[in-house]
Formats: sequence, structure tokens, C-alpha cells
Amino acid sequence: MGKTNVLECDHCKRTYKLKELPNQIQEKFKLEKHSGVPIKYFAGLGITALIFAGIYYSNSKDKENEAIYIDKPLVGDVYRTTGSSANYYTTAKVTSVASDSIYMILKPKN
Repeated sequence: MGKTNVLECDHCKRTYKLKELPNQIQEKFKLEKHSGVPIKYFAGLGITALIFAGIYYSNSKDKENEAIYIDKPLVGDVYRTTGSSANYYTTAKVTSVASDSIYMILKPKN
């Protein structure tokens, strides 16, 4: 299985196999045989893979940072909180932190 190179003369319609041709023509066939798909055709695939890897890394870092923000709140941090109903949410700003307490200001409901 594979490709067979055959050359046909336009004038006499005789066919020639690769072994019967002059060296110069055989070299031309060898060059064309080894020309594959250029690497630049796969650049888009590589760029897409890098984008997905960056998104995955960023998402994992956000989850790590979120855990740190919850464990160690700082003065000035703003948190989004949800109320008892599904449509109610507000923000809370940390005003001071004690060893066992966190003091916040809630934004009033508009």
C-alpha cells in the first residue's frame, strides 16, 4: 500500500516507472514525496491549547484566592452576600477585624 509514481509521455503515451526515469526527475519526485504539512498549519491548535490552559490555571488560582480571602479577611475587602430570598443580594465591606470577630457594613437595599 502506498503511492506509486508513474509518468506518462504526452507525445507517445508511454508510461515510465520511477526507476526508469533520469536521476534529476527521480530527485524531484523524492522532494515532493517528503513535503508534509507545514508546522504553521498547527499553530492555531497550539494557540487554542494555550488559551484553554491559561483559563484553567486562572480558574484554579481564583478558587485558591477565594479560600484565602474567606479565611483571612482584610479591612476594605468587599464581599457579595445573598439574602433569604433568591432575588436578594447585597455587598458587605469589612471595616475592622478582631481575633474572633469581623465587623462589616452592609449596603442598604435600594
